[in-house]
Amino acid sequence: MRMQRRSLVIPDVSFDDATQSTGLVITTPTPVRTWLPDPSWTGPANACPYIEGDEVLLASGLDYSRTPGMPLCDGHNTGRVGDILGRVDDVRPAGENVVGKALYLPEFSNIYQGVKNGFYRQISAGYTVQKYVQVERTDGVPVPLFHATDWTLLEVSHVPIGADALATVRSATPTDISIPQFEMLARSKREEPTMADTTDLSALVDAAEAAIQAVADASDDGADDATVARAAALRSFRAEGDEPEKKDEPAADETEAEKKDVEETRSLARSYGKLKLVDDLRKLGARSTELRTALRGAISNGARFNPADVKPSDQVRSAPTINTPNIYQTANSQFRGKR
Repeated sequence: MRMQRRSLVIPDVSFDDATQSTGLVITTPTPVRTWLPDPSWTGPANACPYIEGDEVLLASGLDYSRTPGMPLCDGHNTGRVGDILGRVDDVRPAGENVVGKALYLPEFSNIYQGVKNGFYRQISAGYTVQKYVQVERTDGVPVPLFHATDWTLLEVSHVPIGADALATVRSATPTDISIPQFEMLARSKREEPTMADTTDLSALVDAAEAAIQAVADASDDGADDATVARAAALRSFRAEGDEPEKKDEPAADETEAEKKDVEETRSLARSYGKLKLVDDLRKLGARSTELRTALRGAISNGARFNPADVKPSDQVRSAPTINTPNIYQTANSQFRGKR
């Protein structure tokens, strides 16, 4: 399960010097643009592609099992006890927000004083999501909107610069990665087909089929060339519809091992966007070894770097190339010229 993070700024609230504590607004229902597992993915979790979407953390969906004594960390560093600045108590919903109380360890009184004086006000919440519900958008934004209806708060951190909305940090090994459950809301009432709509559609289909059949049976005598051409197109369409659909069926002598190998190849092809190639070859009768060979060639030929294919958390700024031999050659030339 991946851990995500989002940032907020500590508001001007009351500070308690006796306990070195202050109030926190940990999360709000503000949509945040992020990368989410593709809800349509059915393959292995560690190969799941991601899609861009807006995420809303619902206070009503928070799992409080990890919040008692939750750590207040330094920059999401959770590997060392020395990176814990204190703890977060009294985590609770406040309207649509999730709030809490930060208590700082005595040895980090300088951090507390800095927060009180207006510094270190940016915080970031670390959390995981177990379930999303996709909801219909009414604001015209062309990306899907997901509500986190089951999520777990793991820690709260002070950060020097708020985490980018697209940044994520993976806290699990590939074998531990799991995909959140997705639920799609039913279409709104105005989109649901009515009985009248269904009846009208059925009547239209019946009328269309009858008309096409009449064209197929009619004679071309006396019709102009344009009409004859249009009639021929309709007849051709009708003839194609009468042909039985060709199904993707394995060869009669295909073994269970070959079938399993084919499914593994299809899963790998899906992760590279080459599923159509494998399925088309399958329909042409290609065996499992031929599918793997074709997929290997397609991946090799198409393995060109495309920044758009890299998740934001994996993108790095390329450094300029340094030609060390040229630097030394220039320096030696200058040195010899001064002798």
